[in-house]
Amino acid sequence: MNTSARNQKPPTSRRNYSLLAILLLLVVILSFFWRSFLPDYVLFSNDGSLAIQKSEWIHVPEAFIGAWDDLNSLGFSGGALVPDITEFFRLFFGTIAYAKFLAPMSLWFLGAAAFFFFRRAGMSAITATLGGLAACLTTAYFSNICWGSIPPTLAFAMDLLALGALIKRDNLPFWVSPALAGFAVGVNVIEGADVGALFSMVIAAFCMYQAIFANNDVPLVSRFTRGVGRTILVAVFAGFMALYAVWLLVGANITGIAGTKQDEQTKAQRYDFATQWSLPKTETLALVVPNLFGCNVTTPGAASYWGGIGTDPSWDRYFASNGKGPLPPPRVFLRHTGRGVYIGSLIVFLALWAAAQSLRKKNSAFTDLERRYVWFWSGLAFVSLLLAWGRHAPFYKIIYQLPYFSTIRNPDKFLHIVTLCTVILFAYAIHGLSRLYLDAPLVAAPRGRFKAWWAKASTFDRRWVVVCIGIVLLSVIGWGVYAAMRGHVEDHLVELQRLDNLRNGHELDAGELQGARDFAAAQVSYSLKQVGWFVLVIAVSAWTLVAIMSGTFAGRRARWAGLLLGIILVGDLGRANAPYIVFWNYKEKYEIGHPEPVIQFLANKPYEHRVAYVLPYPMSTPESFSQFENLYNLEWTQQLFPVYSIPTLDIVQMPRMPEDLERFNQVMQVQFKTNANGHLLLDANGHPMLDEATLYRIGRTWQLTATRYLVGPAPLLDMMNQQFDSVSNRFRVVQKFALGARPWLDHPPVQYSDVEAVPMDKPNAPYALFEDTAVLPRASLFSNWQVVTNDQAVLDEMVSPSFDPAKLVLLSKPLPGNPAPAGSNPDFTNAVITSYKPATIKLEATPTKPSVLMMADKFDPNWHVLVDGKEAEVLRCNFLMRGVYLEPGHHEVEFKFRPSVKMFYANIFAICAGFCLLGYAMVTIRRRPPVSDPK
Repeated sequence: MNTSARNQKPPTSRRNYSLLAILLLLVVILSFFWRSFLPDYVLFSNDGSLAIQKSEWIHVPEAFIGAWDDLNSLGFSGGALVPDITEFFRLFFGTIAYAKFLAPMSLWFLGAAAFFFFRRAGMSAITATLGGLAACLTTAYFSNICWGSIPPTLAFAMDLLALGALIKRDNLPFWVSPALAGFAVGVNVIEGADVGALFSMVIAAFCMYQAIFANNDVPLVSRFTRGVGRTILVAVFAGFMALYAVWLLVGANITGIAGTKQDEQTKAQRYDFATQWSLPKTETLALVVPNLFGCNVTTPGAASYWGGIGTDPSWDRYFASNGKGPLPPPRVFLRHTGRGVYIGSLIVFLALWAAAQSLRKKNSAFTDLERRYVWFWSGLAFVSLLLAWGRHAPFYKIIYQLPYFSTIRNPDKFLHIVTLCTVILFAYAIHGLSRLYLDAPLVAAPRGRFKAWWAKASTFDRRWVVVCIGIVLLSVIGWGVYAAMRGHVEDHLVELQRLDNLRNGHELDAGELQGARDFAAAQVSYSLKQVGWFVLVIAVSAWTLVAIMSGTFAGRRARWAGLLLGIILVGDLGRANAPYIVFWNYKEKYEIGHPEPVIQFLANKPYEHRVAYVLPYPMSTPESFSQFENLYNLEWTQQLFPVYSIPTLDIVQMPRMPEDLERFNQVMQVQFKTNANGHLLLDANGHPMLDEATLYRIGRTWQLTATRYLVGPAPLLDMMNQQFDSVSNRFRVVQKFALGARPWLDHPPVQYSDVEAVPMDKPNAPYALFEDTAVLPRASLFSNWQVVTNDQAVLDEMVSPSFDPAKLVLLSKPLPGNPAPAGSNPDFTNAVITSYKPATIKLEATPTKPSVLMMADKFDPNWHVLVDGKEAEVLRCNFLMRGVYLEPGHHEVEFKFRPSVKMFYANIFAICAGFCLLGYAMVTIRRRPPVSDPK
């Protein structure tokens, strides 16, 4: 029993400051997002931008019964939206309010949940407030939400609520607290998906640990049994809440998805993809030094990220070969991250103090139970850090072999757990400091407070002062060493830039090389400033800690210690977070009401055609035309196309690709040359050589997929008609254009969102909008069909130069009743789309012969079809498209994407049950005194 901690006086005031603390958290958070209150501004979001939220395919409430993404490739299943916090917010407040306020409100909710947990753990209001600020302001979470990953932040908040339900015993039936924790864990899984699954394991581990180590007076078997029982209760209620979401996630992200099989070969093949976002061991320093390697890839100027998170593993192999191997191909990431990993210098510093303090057997700041909790969070943080290194260390390979763990992408997600553990340890540190030094009476020290304290200080305190001095000195020395090495770092960055250009077939000229050197120098200067800021913060933090230990803030001065720590915390994290807070004038960004002419043209009945970039993978764009390729990939496909419901054949974001789509794309794309042994032939840069005899497959793909319009360099027209064409001169120019500044700019363009396509009817115009006049309509009637039950045979036929997609459709199985096709005298006519929504498409068709109506959209078993109001069979056509058989005559056809939503109502019932249980617990706790925690 740790009597020293137990006998410490309680906080001097027991008044409830909870409401004031929650309001303070709200004010602090909103001060960072004040521009959300400006009428035309919304927060930048990469993963959930306003453009995506305005897309019709996720419009609520319709998407609750079926969500089909029709804007990406041939379309793919989004399952159905789950009734969770984010979707209810969007349903009730609209997409604009969602884009403005959901991010700051989610951070505030995270801070409030942390406050609740720390109060339930027995900490003072000041300690809980500082812990809440740390949780919602730490850059590791803050930048994540500014990147657009809002649901995981809500998941973290639910985890803290679950921990709050578990950590304190109330005078309630034994099952109520685990049940409430289970409901919170269920919402965590709904919001966080794979991140939520990882955190659910944290809750399970804590539940078992708490049961086993909370009360040593009970036999181990009884403690273990209790832990198993509580953990099962948490899992059962979590499953009750999240069953529908898990079922949808499995259906949309695992079943039929390429690379999700659990055999050894598939896992080995997927390892590079699954571990791409791994934390390089050297970047572990970025957890304590703000933005040491820059911020993120969208941050302009010197703050642009230059570290190794997100680097494709092919670059690792290239550098490991000392540059002797082939350069990685174009379009694989040299660097990419969307968030910072900085936890906070003060947070980590005090977390280390808490960990060290917990090792004291006598005179510790913590009770025995609190010490065990500190050990749990310290050990979990350490293990999670090892796993976050991913492919850069051997540890992740161990858990990668666990069932379905290979379906979780990116080891750096374990950094979320590292951050959570560190924030909890930080709060325990404030709790311990308050108990040992702040709640003690203020003692006069006429001869100097530090001198008087040092004479009586414990060995631990004296050693920690030495540690503080050592950390500050090492930080200054490290800063100096880094400054001395800046030339080597700049050379490294310049070499990376050179290699990045070289793999695209472009060697930097003298001017470009000097520009690369100037940019590298600016990046390193920015990085050195971040180290300088770290030195300042760590020095101030060390001084503050020593001042607290020496009694400077004891007694009535304790509130000033809390204020000082709050200022350091908010100042440090606020400065580190500032580059991630980006706002857009969405009316200008999306050209609301005034779309540029090319976008306006494509937005006219966009459901009748698709759009694609004219040089698809594995072809590359000449360097002189790369500006438009970047504009197309970053602004058009990700921002303007969703706003105006323009579907593109290009894959914008699809980390989990359906197996049939992957197979189709592999066969239909341009192939590489091989020798007699089947080995790839490489060019002078070490890249695979394209087989020009297969270039026609590009045109065949466009023809099959209703990709009528193409954009890209205008000089490519002749090559397209000669090499992509299987129908004479089928490509024509609709509109030529150049790139220019958007008309409202009062300065030269500095980013791609400042640039638009400007029509130009001159022969030397650099870019063009092309039309492929031979493509199939989005909906076609075929009176001639052929049944081919072997999928590979279907693909071989479709890719054959002699195959004519306009004359024949290939079916995967015989039609009901085995009607005879028209044979040598087929009809090929259009069907008319009379009403279009992504998950509900209505058509009219009048075939004169028995026909197959084919939609040039992806097949999925959750599509259903009605012909004249009667259920019919959805056919799989041309390997992966969908259709329906029609008899001669006029028909009304309706395709509906409807996954089973029977469990939707069970989910609604679970939500209601959770609220009822919460109400019962709150009323009961108010009426009954709490039960003392076991010591």
